[in-house]
Amino acid sequence: MSEVKNEIMKVDQLPVITERLKAKSEEVAARVAEAKAAICTEDTVKSVKSLRAGLNKEFAELESQRLAIREKILEPYEAFNAVYKELIADKYKSADTDLKTKIETTEDGLKAEREAAIKAYYDEYAASLHVSSYTYDRAGINVTLNASTKSLKEKAKAFADKVHDDLLLIGTQQYPSEIAVEYEKSLNVSGAIRIVLDRHLAVEKAEAEHQKAAEAKAEEAKHEEQFADFMPPPVAPVFSPPSAPVIIVSETPVQLYMATFKVTGTKDQLIALREFMKNGGYKYE
Repeated sequence: MSEVKNEIMKVDQLPVITERLKAKSEEVAARVAEAKAAICTEDTVKSVKSLRAGLNKEFAELESQRLAIREKILEPYEAFNAVYKELIADKYKSADTDLKTKIETTEDGLKAEREAAIKAYYDEYAASLHVSSYTYDRAGINVTLNASTKSLKEKAKAFADKVHDDLLLIGTQQYPSEIAVEYEKSLNVSGAIRIVLDRHLAVEKAEAEHQKAAEAKAEEAKHEEQFADFMPPPVAPVFSPPSAPVIIVSETPVQLYMATFKVTGTKDQLIALREFMKNGGYKYE
């Protein structure tokens, strides 16, 4: 490759203003030294402020001149830069773009060929392990020209082996079909097992709670049925005409019976039972 050895562009003369700046520098140094030596007190603070304002004004004037010179210097440079871009820079950039496109096209083709070879190897090996349903694209292998074909095949083989081992493990579990479905989504065997087990535990817990509630309801119904044996039959209310009240007198003594039982219920239910027995004239202890 050829190299640019001849210095075509060169600034042959320094601006004359450089010498003037050197002369001005001595004056500025003296003014700055004077300012730094000033003592600021209550009596002199006004003069120090005036000194500072004077220095700032001088500097502002010099800055204005510098910017004006900068514009003058940049005018010919901008014209030169446009010519340089058209005659030199654009030509180099055009060549670089063309070569970059050729390189990328070639490398993309080489990578495509290499990836096709790795995929063919994976498909054959996965078929031998009966895991072809887990396709090559799920292996996440990044095919580059820097990586050797051997190393890429090893990654493909390692993925197929992992899937095979995971499926063998799943086959030993309690719910293999469900776990296999979850594993297919994430390729995370421990996570798939945990999801399915947690799901079944939740179902078992819900069923146990439902069974417990059903048993409690059945027990409550049983107690109500036992208590019903001691309940008197319902008696229709008897209404007497207001003008002729009727007094019913029992002619034969009523036979009394004793029953002993336990009652289970809520506090409100037990209170209601007590009131019922009290109002019904039952004797109880």
